[in-house]
Amino acid sequence: MLTIIVSKCKREVIDSMVKDFDVFISDKDIYPILNSESYFNGKEYSFYDIESFADEIVRVSKERKVLVHTFNPLILNFFEDDIARESFFIIKNKDKLIKFFDDERINEKLMCMNPGEAVVDTKFDE
Repeated sequence: MLTIIVSKCKREVIDSMVKDFDVFISDKDIYPILNSESYFNGKEYSFYDIESFADEIVRVSKERKVLVHTFNPLILNFFEDDIARESFFIIKNKDKLIKFFDDERINEKLMCMNPGEAVVDTKFDE
């Protein structure tokens, strides 16, 4: 199972969610991985391997519960549209997960934008 939170989220909300997942990745982890300073699932990546890194996240999520917190369009663009529709979530009312693309207006953005661009093009209200 893959859950990607694409909106701002308070640390205490993330902390309360992490216990329900086997793997947690945030931007704090992603940048060292893509700078070849750290590994993900035993593999080294670089900024040239972002697509492979996203594919590995999806692959791992088929075996384990994976939580990702990033709104970096560079990374989010490498997730296939069907994965984005099922896995991208926003936080509403401070702690409720809502599927990002369940909103028809937002879902229409995928017709002409990549997933990361759709995230950047959306204004998130508290």
